[in-house]
Amino acid sequence: MEEKKHVLDVIQLANYVRPDVKEVSNKEWVMNGDKNSFYTYIIERYNGSPTNRAIIDSYAKLIYGKGLYSKQQAVKPLQFAQVLQKLSKKDLRNICQDYAVFSEACYEAIYKNGKLERIKHVPKNQILPNKMNADGDIEGYWYSLDFNQPRKYEPIFIPKWEAGKKNGSYIKVISSYQLGKSYFTDPDYMAGLAYAHLEEEIANFCINYISNDLSIGKIINMNSGEPQSEEVRANVKKAFKKEGQGSMNAGNVFINWNDNKDTGITFTNIEVSNAYEQFNWLSEEAQGKILTAHKVVSGKMFGIDSASGFSSNADELKNSHILYENMTIKPFQQMILDSLDIIQQEAETSLDLQFVSLQPLTGDGELTKVTPTTNLSSEVETPFEFADVLINKGETVG
Repeated sequence: MEEKKHVLDVIQLANYVRPDVKEVSNKEWVMNGDKNSFYTYIIERYNGSPTNRAIIDSYAKLIYGKGLYSKQQAVKPLQFAQVLQKLSKKDLRNICQDYAVFSEACYEAIYKNGKLERIKHVPKNQILPNKMNADGDIEGYWYSLDFNQPRKYEPIFIPKWEAGKKNGSYIKVISSYQLGKSYFTDPDYMAGLAYAHLEEEIANFCINYISNDLSIGKIINMNSGEPQSEEVRANVKKAFKKEGQGSMNAGNVFINWNDNKDTGITFTNIEVSNAYEQFNWLSEEAQGKILTAHKVVSGKMFGIDSASGFSSNADELKNSHILYENMTIKPFQQMILDSLDIIQQEAETSLDLQFVSLQPLTGDGELTKVTPTTNLSSEVETPFEFADVLINKGETVG
């Protein structure tokens, strides 16, 4: 009698591989990872992780605050209005958004007739550095909508901004020094990217889990033997896929004709024990690590409930905001302000530009009531309206 053999096939499931971030030299420019993939990876983690996106969007709003102002704007209104005319609110907001996402940003300084005409935000993922020269300096940058399609979107070389240059366009990059990095700056929350990815995968798994009747899969036993042909096999598989998948098909009734119960079709669910506890733990773990990577003192600042030792939510919010503002937001603001020195050089005066910080809570822990400022005119609600007001009053700016 021939001995029956049972063959076990081992299926290799998907593995997570942490992205290998390398500065890749390609042609005259240097890419951030293979095919500039690391920028794409960062953007995907921003779009896919709810916690990561909530924090980054809040970062950008807190960095921008209510825009720019200067302590000298009352005595030098024309110079201050000139500054705000060259840098629009939209461009400044976009610079803050890029810095919150990538921990670096850039803008194009456009000169005409020897004067700075405009500062224009350029998405950082569309700007790549030129290879360093023999002295280790980057002389310029390349711009393209997609560096993976250079024939369709031909890269354009734009020189790096340097003092004294007065005609044409120049690129200035806002970034901080990082050990071992020559061309790019990693996100400030680099260690949290894997957990942002985990949040996405948890969401995808939960959706598929529900769509598959709270099962990660099924084993369908066809007890009547092997199909007579590949065509029959394919038709049976197609029918089960069509009628048995998706949340809308839950509870469908299948009719099966067979000679006896021994040849009937049987279903075996592949289930996860304690699935709820696993999902809950993974979600909390991912969320906590993302908060840590972003140096968030309290999740309540972003609408995330968290345990703390404070006596009230108001105390927690107030102290957390003060610490977060001083340790994280203000250093980010200062990096951007330092890069805007070309505006002050153009104005040939010191304006001591600063951001107007958002103050969600008063010193008593109460919600701040927003009231219009009246530094120059009752018509001015925020510092950015100075240029418009002066122009409307007949003043010449620039």
